[in-house]
Amino acid sequence: MRLPVLSLALLSLLVGCWCVTAEAQQAATLTWSTSCTNCESSISNPGWYSDGSGIFMEEMHGSTVGAMAGLSMVGSYFCVEVGFGLEGQGTVAVNPRRAVTLETDSAAHMVLYPIDHPDTRAIKGTVIEKKRLKDQTVTLTGEAIAAGYLLFPADNNASRVTVIVVVGN
Repeated sequence: MRLPVLSLALLSLLVGCWCVTAEAQQAATLTWSTSCTNCESSISNPGWYSDGSGIFMEEMHGSTVGAMAGLSMVGSYFCVEVGFGLEGQGTVAVNPRRAVTLETDSAAHMVLYPIDHPDTRAIKGTVIEKKRLKDQTVTLTGEAIAAGYLLFPADNNASRVTVIVVVGN
């Protein structure tokens, strides 16, 4: 019962850095707040949890790319559902496995990185196994999106987990 409540509470903030324009190579940091005009919330994968609810997702729109993320607990892993999409013209290259990290409050400067070779028994035959993101760069053009799942080691001592998404320089 604690896991669905915990997963909603854990994703309290989505921080994104987007390359503002390709010419300027200038980054902007966008954070979730009640006054954020670039932010949206949604529910993904209805039926994910046994009560029929889905994963709470937060999305931020940038001038070049938009990113969304949701967090849940699967076995002994944090599972991040993440997606990237082009917001304007041009192309953007992103490696989701390198663009997403987690920060927790269990220790000062605690940063978690995606696991390269997790124990797949907990995800065997699930959508996570089928749509797990590889360590490769995806080039977004036009209407193309990159979406899937990343597994992180669970930090059982954390009371707050922040998903960090960095796209651009």
